[in-house]
This record gives sequence, structure tokens and C-alpha cells, in this order.
Amino acid sequence: MLVTRFEDSARFIGRLDAAQDVAAGFKTVCRENSIRCAWICATMMLRNPVIAVAGHSGFGQEAIVDGTRFFPSVTGNVSLLGDEVHVRLYGQSEGTQSQQAATGLILGGEVLFCEFLITTCEDAALIRERVAPFSPWVQLQPSGNVVVPEFQPSPQRPTTIQPAALTDDVEATELNILEMKAGDYVDHPRFGVCRISADPADDKISIKLATGKQVDLSLGVMKVHDPKQLGGRKVFKLEIRRR
Repeated sequence: MLVTRFEDSARFIGRLDAAQDVAAGFKTVCRENSIRCAWICATMMLRNPVIAVAGHSGFGQEAIVDGTRFFPSVTGNVSLLGDEVHVRLYGQSEGTQSQQAATGLILGGEVLFCEFLITTCEDAALIRERVAPFSPWVQLQPSGNVVVPEFQPSPQRPTTIQPAALTDDVEATELNILEMKAGDYVDHPRFGVCRISADPADDKISIKLATGKQVDLSLGVMKVHDPKQLGGRKVFKLEIRRR
């Protein structure tokens, strides 16, 4: 059991911009407002949400749910995983005669609209374990003196070994992300060729659409191909990773 009482709190109410990735959007809100421990309540409509369904051993593989889905009541939280702010969103979309309800951990999706309330706990930081099922909160630390622990797999707890092909694919993507910089371009499956507005940070990039609108993209659900030179531009082709 892990329980604490907090006194110092703040509340943020707002909306995410349409067309941005929902996970990247919330990470941006947390980064820009120095939020490291919080609870999230939201209502949203997403196009092609990325969902991980919960099972007895944790959250399963990611799956892209085709189409537009309305999530009337999404709850979630903000904590620390490793050295990064970690945002979790849990929700269930409404089903229709032609669509089953989509339920689980929301990992991404294009925002059509999203309104939210974030309540922060500024007295402490909650630390997640990486390897346990559901990656629960395992440590509580004063917010002003956070030391992120390194967790090692328990000898009694089996770990999942990724196939070599998938591991190579992830490594190639990480190397290509390191090569990205502001002024380069991405070829997005929906937005087309767009200019990168800022250097990647926390697996997120900001791009400028042809309309002039700025959009945040989460690269955590993307496969980033080797760059190509097209018309004097360095272009990274993006592909939504299907598992």
C-alpha cells in the first residue's frame, strides 16, 4: 500500500489543439507547467486511437482502433518512470451498432477535441516501477528532492524478450530520432511533408502543417525511417507502428 496526504496543489483547466497527438499534447502541458505528479480528468474525441488492453499480466500490445471514437470520461495521472514524466490515460469509448467499444490505456490518437482538468500534487513525486505488471507506483519522494531509482527485474519475475526484428526496428527508429533537428522534414501518413519546428524532446516533435498550424507528434508509436534527401530537404518518413 502507498498512501500520502498532500497540501500544496494547483489546478489547470484547458483543451488540446485539434490534430495533435493526445499523448504528446498532455506531455507538453506537463513539461511547460512543471507537472510531475497529478490526476487528470478529460473528455475527448480521437481519430484512430492507439489502445493497450489490460490483462492479468499488465497492458497488452498496442492496437490502432480505426475510425473516430468518443471518450466521454477519461481519467489518468502523471508520475515519473525512469527519468521522464509519465502520463497515463484510461478510457472507454462509446460503442455503436457498427463499432465495438474501445477500452484500455490510451497511448495516442489524433485529437478532434479534448477538454481536461488537471489537479496537481506538488508536495511529492510518485515513482513507477518499470517491470512489474501495470508498472505501479512503488516510491513516494518529496517533490523538491526527487531521486529516480533504477529498478531491476526480480529473479522470480519473467521478462518478455522482443523478437530480433522488432528490436532492430526500435533501435533504428531511436537512432533516426537522434538525427532529427529543427529545419528537417517529416513525411507523416496523414499530414504529408511538414517542417520540424523544434528539436525532438521526450520522443515528441513539433511540426508545422501546410496551413501554418503547429502540431505536437508523439514518436513513441511511430516507426521513423532513414532520412532521404528530397529537393534539398532531409525528410524522415513516418509510419504508425502496428504490433
